[in-house]
Amino acid sequence: MKTDFHILTSWSLPGLITIGTLLLFMIQSTHANTIEDLQAIIPGQVGRWSAQTDDRVFDEKTIFSYIDGAAEVYRAYNFKRCLSRRYTTLNGPAIILDVFEMGSSEDAYGVFTHDLDGVKVAVGQDGLLHPGWLSFWRACYFVSIYMEEETAAAQQAVMELGRLAADNITGNSTTPEIIDMLPPVGLQNDTIRFRRRSSHQSPSAAHRGRRKKFGLGSSHPDRIELIKLGWDKDSFI
Repeated sequence: MKTDFHILTSWSLPGLITIGTLLLFMIQSTHANTIEDLQAIIPGQVGRWSAQTDDRVFDEKTIFSYIDGAAEVYRAYNFKRCLSRRYTTLNGPAIILDVFEMGSSEDAYGVFTHDLDGVKVAVGQDGLLHPGWLSFWRACYFVSIYMEEETAAAQQAVMELGRLAADNITGNSTTPEIIDMLPPVGLQNDTIRFRRRSSHQSPSAAHRGRRKKFGLGSSHPDRIELIKLGWDKDSFI
């Protein structure tokens, strides 16, 4: 006797397409996009500011021609490449976008912590608005956006460009494991400086005040530094 088996499913073509789209999104969200991806998708027009024709891309050797004197700081955090784009407008200051591709999100975070003197803004990971420039990190990228002259219109454009850049960066954003070793009660996260053992002084002004250093022994390549009052004074013993 012949028996026919029939498998009934409720899947429809639109349903399968939706599932495929979700799977693709999940895959893309966990893998950082490349410098070439960002170069193509970060808008060339922001308000009245337009990108110049040619972007510049620097690698670990040519970066010295761009930021000589501070390049070693980035190299200490496994610097890969830097995308630099200049935006200009009539009767307004130029805006320079620098996207640094680092070896990992921990490296991007480390570079970011070299200068934490700024106002917190909702841009990327831990966005900070400094006098004249914006910085944030996301996935394996550290992003700096600088205005040659600080004006209200330029600052608005910088903030918009920062959000657009951050929204187009994919990948996981994780902080270094060593930070999880810190007692969380009373900890002020904006006082943490993450250092690779080979990193040099910050490209900005030297940090002021007494620091407490934490590490995992002489064989561990990383350390963190907490500037004075790294914990609330009532919590620090």
